[in-house]
Amino acid sequence: MKSFIGGFITGAAIAATWAITHRPSAAEVAAADRAADNLERDATHLTRAMSSVQQRTSALQQAIQDTVPEAEAGINDAITRFKFQTEPRIAKLTASLETITDALPENE
Repeated sequence: MKSFIGGFITGAAIAATWAITHRPSAAEVAAADRAADNLERDATHLTRAMSSVQQRTSALQQAIQDTVPEAEAGINDAITRFKFQTEPRIAKLTASLETITDALPENE
């Protein structure tokens, strides 16, 4: 029993010595605290940024849903007007081309 208590005391002394010699310095503790604070600040900033991106993405999606149908309708109207305006012109050009072709001398 005496050797057990002696071993226990020796082990405790060795562990205490190791803990004292390997404890972090005040500068290391301060640096670790600063790093933890920086990480916490960065995490908060990232969370806010992600929230902002999500809100802006939702707003953009809504704007697209509101704008695209109107733009599509405007484009389709412009195409219809263009076709309406060009069909008579194409008919006139075709008729003129036929007249010119008929007026050309025949190749023999």
